[in-house]
Amino acid sequence: MRLWKKVLLGAVMVIAGLGLGISYHNFKSASADEAEESKTASIIYVVPGEAINNGDSMDAITLTNLSGIPSEIFSDDPTFKDLYVNSHEGLASMEKAKDSIQVLSYFSNGFWTLDETVPMVGKIMFPDRELTPEFKESFANGLENYKKELAGYTFSVDGWQKFLQQPAITNDTEAGIDYSYPIGQAADSTADTNLFVHNDSSLVHVTYASSDGQTILPKDRDLTGFAGEVITDDHVFPKIEGYTANINSVTLDGTEKDLKVFYQKNPSISSSSETGDSVRNSSFKVYGKQKFYRYKNVDFKKSERIQKYVKKPRIYAPVFKVVGTATSRAGNPRYKLSDGTYITAKSAYVAKLYWQKMTTQTMYVTNPKGVKTHATTTFNDQISRLKQGSAVPVTKLVKVGNVTRYELPDGTYITGSKCYVTPNKPRTVIKVQGRDGRNRYSDVNLNERLQHYKKGHVFKVTGWDYSHGWNKTVHGTKRYKVAGGYITGNPKLVKIVK
Repeated sequence: MRLWKKVLLGAVMVIAGLGLGISYHNFKSASADEAEESKTASIIYVVPGEAINNGDSMDAITLTNLSGIPSEIFSDDPTFKDLYVNSHEGLASMEKAKDSIQVLSYFSNGFWTLDETVPMVGKIMFPDRELTPEFKESFANGLENYKKELAGYTFSVDGWQKFLQQPAITNDTEAGIDYSYPIGQAADSTADTNLFVHNDSSLVHVTYASSDGQTILPKDRDLTGFAGEVITDDHVFPKIEGYTANINSVTLDGTEKDLKVFYQKNPSISSSSETGDSVRNSSFKVYGKQKFYRYKNVDFKKSERIQKYVKKPRIYAPVFKVVGTATSRAGNPRYKLSDGTYITAKSAYVAKLYWQKMTTQTMYVTNPKGVKTHATTTFNDQISRLKQGSAVPVTKLVKVGNVTRYELPDGTYITGSKCYVTPNKPRTVIKVQGRDGRNRYSDVNLNERLQHYKKGHVFKVTGWDYSHGWNKTVHGTKRYKVAGGYITGNPKLVKIVK
């Protein structure tokens, strides 16, 4: 066995203070009894390339550990993508690790500051945990240590996709050495599945300024990466309401450069009934109903796509502030957004965020966080909070500018946002029963398993939510909230008990 593999299997070191939930631990081979019950499973590591070259002890990230999983769960020769699609619990941790490493790559290469990285990693790893000052401080220390490990490399999304095509289970006699991907090179040179590429571009020094000096600007940053990489990240080029930036992307190359992002204060939009590039004055919010893209200009071109949005449950749908309407040269309706970009205005794809009519005497709370009641329509206070699933009697729809409120019989108000309330009564689910053995998890993404229950166990349901609510690129899967955590909401795995 190669020296670095011996080191990897013998003593994987822990990166001190990094509370990310990415698995760092000593590897132990499966026992003989375990081997009879399960196939030999791959343990996937990411390790610094220099440590391999030097043959030294190294820090390693375990992307997933599938050892000890009964072989009857899997079909013949499954790939990691096969397991990924089937949402097996072993792959949930791998997805969490992948998302975390992607964010850490942004941090290591200067795209994101420490203040921007900490809350995002917190959402990925601990979506239901409050980010206290002490927790953030502990996170920050760990992130700085990891930044040193990843310095000089960029996470490869293409490499990750190729990695998912690799076999997840093998019949090797020695577990845990099937796939160990060092930073900067693949363990199997024929596999072409590098998870990281080496940075070979020169630094780009980014500074920020505005025309009036009144808006809050991002912190200056130094960008690194590989030559040819195009950076459009919203943290590097954030959209600031009421301002338009002179640049929204940069291509890294071999030239060190200073890049100044200048925000020009937008002039007031005058009313117009013209079509083409002229914009008619308007201001309201809409949410996305289907998959679509945001574009740089009113005439949509694939090369000018800014961001993709997938179809999400309404409570997590992407929301946009519209400042004007326009028509493309081909006659298609567009919405101009507050950052100067455009989305479609077709009703099949977007709709107004707030309910506009009084169609019922009862509204139902759909958001997992519930809905607040307020004494006035300005929402400057909070009286109480109504739980998800509550039936709320309403007497009047009140418009406040471009938003709406519902008045309750006691004179208080709730929001008219479709992300929080609906006139359509949701199906009442009080109990569900596992069709087979079920697990309870601490988080809505089902990353941290807490307890296993036998087939037929009945769970009392207190609410529902969806996985990956914060992620605009993943639709999300329904989960049931139960005492002490979450379980799957898949009707193939649990049935509703009346």
